[in-house]
This record gives sequence, structure tokens and C-alpha cells, in this order.
Amino acid sequence: MNSHKVTRAAYISAAAILLSVTSFERAAAQDVQTLTEILARAYDTSPALAAARARQRATDENLPIAQSNLFRPTISITAQEGRSVVRQRDTQEVAAGSAETKTNTNTLDRKLGYSLSLPLFRGGQTFAEIDEARSAIAAGQADLITTEQSVLAAAVTAYVDVAYYRALAQLEQMTVTDYEQRVSRTREELKAQRRTVSDLALFRSSLASAQNSLATANGERRAAEASFEAISRIPAAALAPRPSFNIVPDTLDDALKLANSANPTIRSAEHSIDKNEAAVRAAEGVLFPQLSLVQSFTRQQDNSRYTGGTNPYDEIDREDTVTVGVTMSMPLYAGGANHASVRASKQTLSEARLTLASTQLTTEISVKAAWVRMTAAREALKFAQENVAALGDALEAVEFQYQRSDATGRDLIDVIDERTTAQVTVATARRTLFLAESQLLQSTGQMTADALGLAVDIYDPNEHLRDVDGKLFGLGD
Repeated sequence: MNSHKVTRAAYISAAAILLSVTSFERAAAQDVQTLTEILARAYDTSPALAAARARQRATDENLPIAQSNLFRPTISITAQEGRSVVRQRDTQEVAAGSAETKTNTNTLDRKLGYSLSLPLFRGGQTFAEIDEARSAIAAGQADLITTEQSVLAAAVTAYVDVAYYRALAQLEQMTVTDYEQRVSRTREELKAQRRTVSDLALFRSSLASAQNSLATANGERRAAEASFEAISRIPAAALAPRPSFNIVPDTLDDALKLANSANPTIRSAEHSIDKNEAAVRAAEGVLFPQLSLVQSFTRQQDNSRYTGGTNPYDEIDREDTVTVGVTMSMPLYAGGANHASVRASKQTLSEARLTLASTQLTTEISVKAAWVRMTAAREALKFAQENVAALGDALEAVEFQYQRSDATGRDLIDVIDERTTAQVTVATARRTLFLAESQLLQSTGQMTADALGLAVDIYDPNEHLRDVDGKLFGLGD
């Protein structure tokens, strides 16, 4: 086989590897990991997402806490068992002087009872606190979606990084193999005096440079695989071809509208305004009269009561006391603390409104930036692919000229390196494009298990909320 046929075989090999790069895969069919499978696994096993769900369930409990003052009594029981020793000394004047009488009396005090307090009116605090709790829960559910999106976006990045750095390592390995073959052929040709020592030195230098690049690429690949394993909880095996997101908005206007309606950080900021409006009403409610129904019952048994007279202590077998009434309290002045609380709540509300405006602006910037990166990556990918094709033709031509001694080894090495750089550019453009699409989905609130159609049991935060809404008893798990 002549050298020209060898180089054509090398082109075919390069084309095959480039095809695998553009697909982000070199996968064995028997054990292929798809992106959707990795996303589903991250959704099911992420400790960060599990922690956020637990935090949201804790936030749900603020609702029954607020409802506890909604015409629900507070009941407590009391019991007492005690003994007392009473020492008395009585001095009386008599004809012979004075007479002193000392008496020691043991008394018994045994009580059992209960007290009940039922709030009737709290200045609107109760309903304000319930509204505040519901708004906090809604904001928390939006924050939960934000956490879910962050977890899935991290899984996307880990998946794409593994595929990308594997592709780079494959490209560098291809280059190393190519230069190894050229060094070997050049040695043989040098013996036949068809090549110079300079040609051999150039190829050996290029081989060393390619080996250095391969070592760097393998290091990045191993780091990406370690990150992948930390996120997915499984080692990175063969990866399936990179799928495209079929829910990417068609236009920038569509993306902006979708973000304004579905971005979870915007939803959270909106609910925070509702929460702080309710907090203002609750703070103002403290200034109004507080009205409660009170009722108590006490039973005393074997009680000793001081009555005076000859026998100052009488033993009472049982005594029942029942009290029913209404209490009203209204703060007139509390050192300015109540008014300060109202003012602080109003400023916090103002902050929440400004935070919403800031969040909307930040989201708009994020959407536009992701859209620009996505469209730019598409253009870059198109031109990079054209460049690879052109450099393939150029390499074949220069290789032919080199065999005829019409081109130098330096000319050939320059084209080889340019081709490798162009192939890396294609892989990088594909990675950039996919990550830009991922960022766009995240900014528009679509990087969720539900929107992506993952094969998982979708977590419903309202299930726990329905369970605790209005709950009167139970300590939970």
C-alpha cells in the first residue's frame, strides 16, 4: 500500500471520529446512558432537591399555626397537691401577767381544673396571618421549582461536559496516532534519503505537542466524569447522542412572554409581595382591641380554709368553682414598638415590590443573553462545519503535494493542526449551543421534570399542604 492510500485511510478514520464528535457520542449499544435517564435519576436522587422539599413541608406548617387562632380554643389543665404547716402564736394579757398560746396546724390543698380561652376578635390579625402563611407557601413552592431547575441544569451540564471532553480526548488521540504514523514513515523515508532530518524533527515535535494536549484532555475528561458521578450517583458509561430540546421557544418574544409567566423567581417575588401585604395587616391588627372568651373550672378536695374564730381552719371535702367571661385588651401605648413594627412591615413590603421589578429585569436580561448565545452558537457551528470540510480538502491536497515534494513538512503540519482546531471548534460550538438552550429553558421556567416529560413520579407539594391544611392534631413522622 503506498503512502497516498494510507493517508486516504487516515481521512476516512478522521471523518468517522468527527462524526462521533458531532453526535457527542461513542457509545456501546448494550450500555448507553441517555440524557433523559440522567435527568430522571438526578430528579429522584438529588439530596439538594430532597432538602428543598422538606423545607417546603416545614413552610406548609405555618398555615395550621396561623389557623390555630381561627375560633379555636386553647385549653390547659392544672393539678395541684400540697400541704402547708401554719404556726400561730397568740399573746393575751391576764391578771397574772400575759399568756401565750402556740398552735401548729397542718393544712391540705388539692386542686384539679382546666382553663379555656377562645379568641373572638384579634383586630384582623388571624385572617392576615392565614393569608401571609398561604403566600409564603406559594413563594416556597416557586423556590422549590427554582431548586429543581438548578439540579436538572447541573445534570445537563455534567452530561454535556462528559461527552464534550471525551470528544476532545478522541480528537487528540486521533492526532497523536496520526503523528505517530508519520514519525514512523518519515524515519523509513529518511533511511531512503527521501526525507530530511528536519522533517523528522518537525513531526516528532508535533507528536510531543499532541501528546501533551491529549494528557490535558484526558484530565478534563476525568474531572467531568467525576462531576457526572457526583450528580447522577452512577459512573459515566457510554453516552447516547445528544438530544435536542424540542420545547425551546421559536422566537425571542415567545421566550420573554413565557419567562414572565413561568419563571419561578418571578413567581416567588410576586407571592412575596402578597405575603408582605398580609404582614402589614397583621402588624396593624395589634393596635386594635383583642377580645376573647374565657372559661375555667377548678375543683378543690380535702381543702383547709382559714375562717377565724375558735376553730380557724375548716376542712372542706369538695369545692367547685366555675368562671365564664369575656376579656378585652387594647394596647394604648407600648413605647412605640407597635408603631415601629407597622412601619418596618411597610418598608419590607416596599422592598418586595422593588425586588419583583429587579427580578423581572434580571430574568429579561438572562433570556436575551441565552437567546443571543444560542443563535450565535448556531451560526458558529454552521461555519465551523464548513471550515472542517474545507480543511479536509486542503489537507488531502497538501498531503498529495508533500508526497511529490512540492510542499514541506511544515506546510503539512500547519494544515493538520488547523483541521484539529476546526474539529475542536465544532465540538465546542455544539456544547455552547446545547448549554445556551438549557439556559434559555431555565430562564423561561421550562427546565423541570414536568416540562421535559421525564419518566418520573412528579413530586406534588400540594399533597402535603392539603394534608396539613386545617389539621387539628398529629405530630407527623
